[in-house]
Amino acid sequence: MSRGRKLWILRILLIVFLFVSLNSKTGYADTAYSCENGIHEFESHIRVLNTEDTQGEAENVCVLCGYSYIEYLPATGHRFGEWETVEENAKMGIKTEKRVCLGCRRSETREVPMEKLWKVNKLDYLLSASIGGIWGYGALALWYDGLVLNWYKKNSRKTSKRRYK
Repeated sequence: MSRGRKLWILRILLIVFLFVSLNSKTGYADTAYSCENGIHEFESHIRVLNTEDTQGEAENVCVLCGYSYIEYLPATGHRFGEWETVEENAKMGIKTEKRVCLGCRRSETREVPMEKLWKVNKLDYLLSASIGGIWGYGALALWYDGLVLNWYKKNSRKTSKRRYK
């Protein structure tokens, strides 16, 4: 086969392909039935009831033509109340808390660390201890120096009285 003939065959195939693709109706099948008046009248039937944890299903059926589809209902989710303290373990420093769903009465528990009565920053503690230590040692030194000075004064009086007599 010559090269010119191959080109003519390719051109003809391209024209046929374009003609078929542009004139044919391709796409999804029409699954919606048409009612007599064009408007469906649906009746709903619950197949699976939705709960807090699981989704539900409702089947909607047209009473005129029989067309039906399934509607998925989302899970409602839990509506929990506030956390309440159930038990406190002071030795371990842990308290147990519980909350209850307002709809289904399902409960959840958790363990959280207890809050300390005195919230002291370690750096503040060290700083205040060192300042207190400085003041304490200063007072002690002054007290001790006072004792030493008083002793020295007492002894110096005794010796000075002896000298001048």
